[in-house]
Amino acid sequence: MYPWHSILTSWANSTGLHVDALGLVTILGSEEVNNSVGRLVSGSWVEYLPLLGAFMLASDRFTEKRPGFTLYNFSAGMQTTELAGWFSRWLKAQDFSQVRDIVTWKVEQCPRRRKWAMLAARFAAGVMVNGMLIALTVLSGDWWGFANALAMVFSVLVRVILVSQRQKGIDETITKAREEAVEDYRKRMGAYHEGRRLGKPRPGHEVPLHPDERIAKVIVVMDDSKVVTIKAPDYLIGKIFTKNPRIPNPWLYRFFQAVGWLGFGSHIITLGMAGLHTQIYTAALLIIATILYVYKIGADDWRLRKRSRDTSTAPHCWVSNRLVASCSQYDDNYADWSTLADALVMTWKTPDDSIDIDEEKGLPASEKLKKTVRSERRQDLYAWLRPSSLELKLMEDWYLVPHRNSEWMKDFEAKIREHERRFAVAGDE
Repeated sequence: MYPWHSILTSWANSTGLHVDALGLVTILGSEEVNNSVGRLVSGSWVEYLPLLGAFMLASDRFTEKRPGFTLYNFSAGMQTTELAGWFSRWLKAQDFSQVRDIVTWKVEQCPRRRKWAMLAARFAAGVMVNGMLIALTVLSGDWWGFANALAMVFSVLVRVILVSQRQKGIDETITKAREEAVEDYRKRMGAYHEGRRLGKPRPGHEVPLHPDERIAKVIVVMDDSKVVTIKAPDYLIGKIFTKNPRIPNPWLYRFFQAVGWLGFGSHIITLGMAGLHTQIYTAALLIIATILYVYKIGADDWRLRKRSRDTSTAPHCWVSNRLVASCSQYDDNYADWSTLADALVMTWKTPDDSIDIDEEKGLPASEKLKKTVRSERRQDLYAWLRPSSLELKLMEDWYLVPHRNSEWMKDFEAKIREHERRFAVAGDE
C-alpha cells in the first residue's frame, strides 16, 4: 500500500470525513453547466474534462428554449419570442452593455489548421488530467474509484458527441438555407436581366443582392432588458436563430443520451464507494473544471466584448464550423445629440460596465462612483438603427415606442434626423 493512501485513510477514519457524492454531482453547478454548454461554443481548454451536473446533458435540458427574449426583424417585419436555445444562452453568456453592442454573424469555413490545433490542445489536457485519476485509482487498488474515473470519461464523451451533433445540425441547416437563398437569387437575377433585355419598365426595381450581402436589421431584447443589435444574412434569421437545429443522426444522439444516463448513475454509486483520496481528487477536478468552463477560460467568447474594444481586429467566436460571430459597438459620439434643447451629455461614474442601469432614465442604479459612463437609452438605439418610415410603423405596432408621448416622439425624430446627417457628412468625406 502506498504511504499517502494509508495516511489519508487513517485521517478519514479518525475524523469521520466522507463526501456526499449524490449531492455533489446532482445539485452543484447544474444550471451553470446547462447555460454554458448550451451556448455550443467550443475551444475551451477544459472541454475534455468532466463537469458537474452531467444529467443536464443526458436529459437534453441544455437545448431547451429560454423565456424572456424577443427578436425583432425589421427587414422581414417579423417579431418572435421563440429563440433557439443555443442562441439565447450565447447572448446571455456575453457581457453586453445596455444598448450599445452589435453582434455580426457570418457564414464562413473554419480554418482546418485552427480546428486541429484547438482539438490537439484540448485532447492533451483531457488525457493528462483524466489519465492521472485513472492511474491514481489503479496504483492504489481502488477499483470503485477506477469505475468512477471511467464513468467520468464517458460523461466527457457524451458531452462532446451531443454538442457536436448540435453544431453539425447548425451547419447542415445553414447549407440548406443558403442553397435555397442562392437559388432564389438566381431566379430574381434572371428575371432582372430578362426585364432589362426586353426593355420592360420596372420603376423602383433594383439589382438583386446576393444572399450573403442581404443583411437583416435585427434587435434582440434580452430577459434582463438589454438590447443587442444583430447583423446577419437574412436567410439565417428564421432558420438558425429562432429554431433549434435538427440533429443529423437522431439514433446516435439518443444512444449517447442513454450512455449519459448510465454513466451518470454509475458515477453516483461508484464515487460514494471509492476511497477518500479518489473522492477528494474527483471533487477537486469536477469543481475546478466546472469553474473554468463556466467562466469560458480559453473559449472563443472569453471576454469577447472587452477584447473587441481593446484590439483593432475583432476576435471571432465560432459556434460551429460554418457560423462565426464578432462583436462591436456603436461609436461613443453617437450619444451626442446637438439638436436637442437639453443637448448636454449626461455622464456618471460607476464601478464597472456591469452595473444595473435604468433604461428609461439612462441613469445608474448604484451610488458607487468610480468610472465615467455615458447616458444611454433605447431611444438612442432606435435612432442609430436609421429606421425607414415602414420600420417606424413596425416600431409602433410592436410597442417599441410610446404612442401618446409627444415629447418623446419629438426628441426621437430629432435624433433620427441628426443621425442621418452624420451619415450624409461621412459619405461626402
